[in-house]
Amino acid sequence: MFVILMNPESEYLGERAASVSMATATYRNQIRKSLKCLKELKKRGHYIDVRLYNSPPNWKMIFTPLTLWLQHYRNDKHVAESPVYMFYATSDMQGLYHAYAKDFDRIWRLSDEYELGV
Repeated sequence: MFVILMNPESEYLGERAASVSMATATYRNQIRKSLKCLKELKKRGHYIDVRLYNSPPNWKMIFTPLTLWLQHYRNDKHVAESPVYMFYATSDMQGLYHAYAKDFDRIWRLSDEYELGV
């Protein structure tokens, strides 16, 4: 599993927290809680690779080999309030699934490695 999360120390974290009417400390703790959960999954033998980015979020993407679920991070709402779009991989490598997969790869390369430890 490959996971990219906002760096809990990002300079943009307070801005994002405020945009969804959440205290900065609460937003930061939610990210840390996610990292702790991923660490527990890794301890149980799951393959987990995590990176942290420092810019404001644009997309929540969940990929399987054939399906992408996509949500947009709006400036004024929590991502859970955004509609979920579903795209399928195609054999000809065309379509939005593949375009977003390339975007994920670009963000991955620009993000900082994060060691979960075990």
